[in-house]
Amino acid sequence: MREQRVRDLGGLVLEMVRRDAFREDLVYEQCSELIGIEERIQELDALLATATAVRRTPPAARCSCGAPILWGSHFCANCGRAVAADTERQADDASARDEVERPE
Repeated sequence: MREQRVRDLGGLVLEMVRRDAFREDLVYEQCSELIGIEERIQELDALLATATAVRRTPPAARCSCGAPILWGSHFCANCGRAVAADTERQADDASARDEVERPE
């Protein structure tokens, strides 16, 4: 839509110059519509960036051996270690990193 409006504006200005009938008010009207479209696009981009930032999933918990730990597991499927202590420590580390990355 934006690209089409830009092309239309260019064509309009070209025809007005060719016919030596330049109407400044018409150009301003078309430009203001185009600026409104660009502002709306920027607003939507900001909303989209916010929505995707919120939906990012936290990294999966990992055992000391490096294997991913499935949610609800009590033991590592790779090495057999109890995972309660490892996952709590990783959760604390992750929350500390989030606080450092997102100052308020």
